[in-house]
Amino acid sequence: CNYQTSSSQPPIITWRCKSYCRDPIQAAVNPSSADNIISQNNPNYDPNIECADSQRTVRTVASKQGSAVTLSSYYQGRKISIINNADLNIVQTAWGDSGVYWCNVVSGQDLTGNNEDYTELIVLERKSNSTDLLPGIDLLIMEDWLLVLLVVLGFLLLLLLIGICWCQCCPHTCCCYVSCPCCPERCCCPRACK
Repeated sequence: CNYQTSSSQPPIITWRCKSYCRDPIQAAVNPSSADNIISQNNPNYDPNIECADSQRTVRTVASKQGSAVTLSSYYQGRKISIINNADLNIVQTAWGDSGVYWCNVVSGQDLTGNNEDYTELIVLERKSNSTDLLPGIDLLIMEDWLLVLLVVLGFLLLLLLIGICWCQCCPHTCCCYVSCPCCPERCCCPRACK
């Protein structure tokens, strides 16, 4: 928001985050959707950001009057501030910060310029280790669910190998048809039970 005022009383600047009406990434990969066709015919219409506030999440991010900046409770503890006249500064984005950020400048006296404007923010990948399974280890090559799946499959494979070797080395008769290098002299497969 760029504004000018000759008032001695500083205006109140408020930044709000409104979630997207629809996923802008999904809209980009599906250019033949009805909303995209409408927006191509009307360049002033953006279906990603133009919908009623009741259809999306709206949060106040921060407000500023003079040099005092106040963060809303949802954003407490984050490195967010309003710098210069009315620029929102987010030092580190978080998962879920994607949305349309609206700036509103209110003054009781003269105010020239644009008192309301917006900018868009898209967070593409989560980089926070706060919810990771292995917080001290940075595994950027795989997601947490893939790591869990690989560990479970490895455990099942280990049980299968132990079961095969146990069956091959047991002193009693069993029906194993897979040879195992654990103890070939004590095999109890059908060929050894003659």
